[in-house]
Amino acid sequence: MALSKIVENSIADEAVSSAKLKDFSAAVDLNGVELVLDADADTSITADTDDRIDIKIANTDHISFGTSSGDTVIKAMVDAKDILFQQFDGRTLLDINDGGFVGIANGATGPGELRIFEDTDNGTNYIGLSAGSISSSFTLTLPTADGSSGQFLKTDGSGALSFDTVSSAADDLTAGDAAVNLTTTSGNITIDAQGGDTDIIFKGTDGSSDITPMTLDMSDAGALLLTGGKIDLKNSGSRSKILFYCESGNAHFQTLQAAPHSESASNTLTLPSTGGDVDLVSTASTATLTNKTLTTPKIAEIDSLSSGSITLDAEADIVLDADGADIIFKDAGTSILTITNNSTDVDFTVATQDKDIVFKGDDGGSGITALTIDMSDAGTLIANHNLELGTDASEILFGTDNEVKIIHNADKGLILKHTATADDKPVILTLQTGETDLAANDVIGKVEFQAPDEGTGTDAVLVAAAIQAVSEGDFSASSNATSLEFMTGASEAAAKKLTLTSAGHLLPASDDAQDLGSSSLQFRDIYTGDLNLNNTRHRKNEVDGTSGSWTIQEGENDLYILNRLNGKKFRFKLEEIQ
Repeated sequence: MALSKIVENSIADEAVSSAKLKDFSAAVDLNGVELVLDADADTSITADTDDRIDIKIANTDHISFGTSSGDTVIKAMVDAKDILFQQFDGRTLLDINDGGFVGIANGATGPGELRIFEDTDNGTNYIGLSAGSISSSFTLTLPTADGSSGQFLKTDGSGALSFDTVSSAADDLTAGDAAVNLTTTSGNITIDAQGGDTDIIFKGTDGSSDITPMTLDMSDAGALLLTGGKIDLKNSGSRSKILFYCESGNAHFQTLQAAPHSESASNTLTLPSTGGDVDLVSTASTATLTNKTLTTPKIAEIDSLSSGSITLDAEADIVLDADGADIIFKDAGTSILTITNNSTDVDFTVATQDKDIVFKGDDGGSGITALTIDMSDAGTLIANHNLELGTDASEILFGTDNEVKIIHNADKGLILKHTATADDKPVILTLQTGETDLAANDVIGKVEFQAPDEGTGTDAVLVAAAIQAVSEGDFSASSNATSLEFMTGASEAAAKKLTLTSAGHLLPASDDAQDLGSSSLQFRDIYTGDLNLNNTRHRKNEVDGTSGSWTIQEGENDLYILNRLNGKKFRFKLEEIQ
């Protein structure tokens, strides 16, 4: 029965689901009708032509399944598109590329690999072709025809492979257990390793062990490597020698030659045990190779070359005498420090730009930097810890003409002095903050008074008094309002007691908490304008227990008192006396 008939007669206007189709016991004939698979009707399966199935995705024919001469044909229907076989995580494992190649992607743990298995009757072995670790992509192009028997494949360096015949030159000389001899009646016997950095290696056996006694290392300009570490030079009728040629065209050489037979028996020349390059001293001096002793030498240069140390060890003084010239310290030929004795001073000159002079040492087993003279900051002196001037009345001078000094006042303290004798040259001590955005209540500067060594401790060692400058609001181009706060302590760290505001008002730290004078220490005179009296916030009088707010004001001929609570005004009755 055709599906169109089923839909028309049985379940019209309803979706045909797999649950409904499975109820049919016989085959369902679509009769070329498109089978829609998704909700938006752009993915479907059809049989537009005989013996071919087309799969449409997103309203585009993508894949067809058909036959050709009995073969099954899978065909991509979209031009210039690949056929990809992907892992569940979206990683492409196989790419049948529109560009004419098949791509095998890397595996989960290694490079991509093509495997060709043996006959299953024989086993499960295979030959694999893998990319391995490569620095860049390349293609190998096979020859257009088969080669001859015994030929091999070679590349031209650009990926083109061709068949070639092995040269007549032997790769290996093998004669079983017999000796192999290279013999020529004329001319040279040449061993030519023509490959890049290809070494010439001499191998043999020692007892039953294979050894490599000698290697000519072509990657090191023909350096001779002797595994056994021994060279025997024997001449007939003359002393053995080694010639060392210079580096300029091998025109000159130095000779290392054995002593005459009559001079002594066999001897061993032992090189120094220290590392680095070592030059032997002249035979005109008393010398051994392990510990050189020079008798009254005149040395033009001592050079340890590229490594190693030079040790000067004397039982007495070590004297560097330049005889009127400078003493110069160098690093790789570049001067780093010069000591000069001029007519008045001894100059220490650092020759490298912005390089500091640093004094280092050890303090209880720990390395420290004790003092630094900073050349990048015009000679700033940086002391790691204390700077001590060890004599009474010592001075620290400031300025190009030393016009300001700090003087030690022996057993008393310090004196800050301006030495200029001209008028209006006061000493100015300025406390500056580095803050760039001052807000209200920020402390600009502070002077503290303290007895930290007081033996009783506790409150005694706290800051006992202080004066600090505090901003009254945010600083701006038109405002720098600042108060001075005076701080004292009784049984606590110094706290604010009085404030001198930017307007010049002297205010107590808290309301009705501080007195002006005392019963035993009174101010002599008080000079003021109006006198305001107010005890309404905290007190009552001793007469009737009430509080009031009054102002005494001056008139030309009378004194007046104003009641601020009820607004009444009164005149003092004054009696003139002579």
